[in-house]
Amino acid sequence: SSISHELRTPLANIQLFAETLLLERAGGEAAQRGALDTIVRETRHLGQMVENVLALSRVGRPAHRLSPRPEDVDRLVREVAALFEPLARAHRIVLETTITPGPMATLDGDAVRRILINLLDNAIRHGGSGGTVHVSSRHDTTVLEFAVADQGPGIPPQDRERIWEPFERGEGSGSGIGLAVVRQLVLLHHGSVQIEEVAPHGACFRVTLPLMAGE
Repeated sequence: SSISHELRTPLANIQLFAETLLLERAGGEAAQRGALDTIVRETRHLGQMVENVLALSRVGRPAHRLSPRPEDVDRLVREVAALFEPLARAHRIVLETTITPGPMATLDGDAVRRILINLLDNAIRHGGSGGTVHVSSRHDTTVLEFAVADQGPGIPPQDRERIWEPFERGEGSGSGIGLAVVRQLVLLHHGSVQIEEVAPHGACFRVTLPLMAGE
C-alpha cells in the first residue's frame, strides 16, 4: 500500500499517452514522438519500481548470495548512464560521466547495476531541473568506487539516516525504496555508501565496494 500511488502514476501516464496516440490526438511528428518518449520513460520507471520491490524482498534473506563473475565495469557504468539520457532530457538535466578505465573485475554485475540505477534515478528526479548530474567511477582488481552527484537542494543532516529506511522519503517524492535497496546491496558486498555535500548546493552519493575473487 505504501507504493500503490507511485505505481498508479506511471500507469496513468502510459494509458493517457497511449490513448492519445490511438485516437490520433497527437498532431504532428514532434507531438507523437513526445508521447512515445513518455510511454517509454514511464514504462522504464514502472519496471524499476517493480525490480526494487523484488530486490527489497530478496535482499537480507540468509539464502541470498551474490553471484560474482568477470565484468567490464567501464561498459557497465556507460550502459546504465545511457539508459537515463531520456529521463535526464525530460528534466532538462545534463548527464555527465567520468570513467577511469580499469581491468576486468569480478563482481555481481546485476547488484551493481541495481545500485547505480537507483542512485541515478534518485539524482535525476530530485536533482533540480536544468542542472547537471555527474557519474564517476574508478576501480582496480580489489575495489570499485563510483559516485553520483547532483545540483539539487541537497539532503538535510537530519534526513541522512532516515532516507535509507524502506518507504521513507526526504523532501521529494518517490516510492521510498530505491535508497533502501542501495544500502542493503552495499552492505551485502561489505561495502560503504556515504552522502557528501556538493558546493554550492547538491548531494553526492559515494559507493565503495570491495571486489570479490573469482571462483
